[in-house]
Amino acid sequence: MTTKFKKLYDKYKVMIIVATMLGACIYGYVFINKIGNPDKYFFGEYVIGGGWELSLGRFFLPITQKMRYGMNMPIFLSMVAVFVFALSGMVLCEILEIERSVTAFAIILMTVAAPKVMSTIICYSCSDVYSIAFFAIMLMFYFMRKACDNRRNQLIKTLCCAFIIALSLGIYQSGINEMAALTLLMLIVYCINNDIAWIKKIANIIMMDILAVILYYIMMKSVLKIFNIPLGNYKGIENFSIINIIYNLPHSVVNCYEHGLNFFFGHNIYSNSFGIIKWNVCITIITILSLILLMRLMKETWRKVVVIVAILLLPVAATSMELIVNTPVEILQSDGLMLIFPLFIKIVEFTVIRLEGNSQRIFRICWGVSIAILFIISFKNTLITNADAFAMQYQNKQAIEVGRRIIKDYEAGNYPKEYKLDILGVPTLGNYKVPEYLLKNANYLMKVGAMWSDKSSVETWNRLISEELGIVIEADGRDRAGEIGHSQQFIDAPCYPEEGSIFIDGDTVVVKVSPIT
Repeated sequence: MTTKFKKLYDKYKVMIIVATMLGACIYGYVFINKIGNPDKYFFGEYVIGGGWELSLGRFFLPITQKMRYGMNMPIFLSMVAVFVFALSGMVLCEILEIERSVTAFAIILMTVAAPKVMSTIICYSCSDVYSIAFFAIMLMFYFMRKACDNRRNQLIKTLCCAFIIALSLGIYQSGINEMAALTLLMLIVYCINNDIAWIKKIANIIMMDILAVILYYIMMKSVLKIFNIPLGNYKGIENFSIINIIYNLPHSVVNCYEHGLNFFFGHNIYSNSFGIIKWNVCITIITILSLILLMRLMKETWRKVVVIVAILLLPVAATSMELIVNTPVEILQSDGLMLIFPLFIKIVEFTVIRLEGNSQRIFRICWGVSIAILFIISFKNTLITNADAFAMQYQNKQAIEVGRRIIKDYEAGNYPKEYKLDILGVPTLGNYKVPEYLLKNANYLMKVGAMWSDKSSVETWNRLISEELGIVIEADGRDRAGEIGHSQQFIDAPCYPEEGSIFIDGDTVVVKVSPIT
């Protein structure tokens, strides 16, 4: 075992170091400026998940956060996430049985530059554990691949891998997308390698998948029962049931294809700006041509059918969470989608290597072009990442300035000291806009502003003013703020800084920055 890890270390150490350093350059602007989603202010510097996380089935997340005492360290946690994703890329190369170093480095870099990574880093209260959950699932599939080659203690190995995957799902359930996609990836690799024991091997992997889901479900239900917490009302999870899944299955499958393809060739899920779509099309066309040649090399018709069907099912597998909750996949849940292009380059590489004996330079040129396209796609993703960062940083600065003006107006109003101050709404949904040039290349979720648009904005404003301005204010709780935010007086009031946007409700000074949802 030590010798095997030594070989992996020697093979990938330079790639991992270089990819991690490039990752630091890609995301440096993000974590140095502490750019994050609205949870940045909602949670603050210290957070350990509680009832909300448990209600979402993320029962293992609070445990992992306790290991670092709930402390949020943007630079450290972001670099941990980048390094762990680089390791995930390495394991993916081993699962795909990548044969050339250049191909392996391209896949590792593409993993580090993937949209999923940016979405993970800006959730820096849990970015490290999200990345570790992704890596753990990848690693378990690698171990299962090795275990299938050695049949000793097969059941114990399968149970252990399933248990680790179940814990990973207990951090974030998007691992289901990764799990389903990896199963198809390994099926494809077994078939194109003419593995004679592929049926037994893939059966063991499917058994691991099923056991992992069952173990996760048992642990989740047990935790909810122990703490007497119902499933959360969030993105359809409260309607989870086997009957609903079966009833919605045809519609859900169509959605999986639509959203899976849109992720690469549309703008609704991922912005795909800076002309990245044409490069996605190019690598897809090259893969299709390589697949046609590969079909000619493969002798058994049934293997060809299995490979083609598995590839056609990839969009469904990579977005399989939609089959469960019937809500569109988001960038943070693109665990499975980010595995598709590495599979494509595996198909190209495998085909080219098998055809090189024909001494036709055209095949080597196609492989070189494919590698170049992967590097270009990684660069384009880097541009989109920083476009997101610029938009988020502007909105953060904007919210700080609005908060400063509100405090100035509040202090000038000479309100009684015992009065509370409730600030509700988001600047970008009120009278403060973001320049269009900052938004046109950014992703949708990077345009929501520095805080959430519901009643929780009162807590976010409270934390923002405390952290950025050094002023502690007393505000109502979320529920009371929600009542105020949906009152007729609040609805009729103009948005700050217009006259009448600051008013009194009982013993609370209310500032309407925008309507709340």
